[in-house]
Amino acid sequence: MNKEYGYTEAFLNYRSFQNKFDYFFLGVILASLSLSVQAFDSKTDTGSFHLLLITWFLLLISFLAGFFRQERISIAYKIEVDELRIKSRKDFFEQANLEPQIVSKPSGSVWTKEEITNELSRLNEFLLVADKYFKEIISHSNKAYQVQKWSYFYAVLFYIFYKVTNVFFISIFYELGTILLVALFTVLLAHFYKKTITSLKYRD
Repeated sequence: MNKEYGYTEAFLNYRSFQNKFDYFFLGVILASLSLSVQAFDSKTDTGSFHLLLITWFLLLISFLAGFFRQERISIAYKIEVDELRIKSRKDFFEQANLEPQIVSKPSGSVWTKEEITNELSRLNEFLLVADKYFKEIISHSNKAYQVQKWSYFYAVLFYIFYKVTNVFFISIFYELGTILLVALFTVLLAHFYKKTITSLKYRD
């Protein structure tokens, strides 16, 4: 009999895929930085070196943002483990508080009613703080991903632009004009991307 595919399996598959994608993206960024440095030839690539420097800087920012994101996700997983452990302890003491029973301490003494109430209060406070901290960590992770993604996007554009300027020897005036057009295009693209993501929200 096949095991029914439920929420737990879907969640684990999603998390596994997300982790693989994050590590793959980091590898692509690091490989792009390494290849762009190795491909540089000071004898032939003489024009618009500042564009290549910007490319390297953006790739470095993208990699550091991705590394920071992985650190935040690791902390979020740790908080989840602690929350599950505390929730299990809370459920136990709530049951003991509702149905009077003897609860022994490791020392051999017994928990009093007042001690159980105080312990529940302490556990609830911990869970509130952990949940707030978890949301902050996830927010940091999401912001880091946006920096990682758009920095890499700009890096690719600047590298392509750098190669084009070396072939056609475009003047600084045309470079600035093209950069402004790229910036405008990116703003429009980001706006369209945000609207697309917003339209995917679930309806009641």
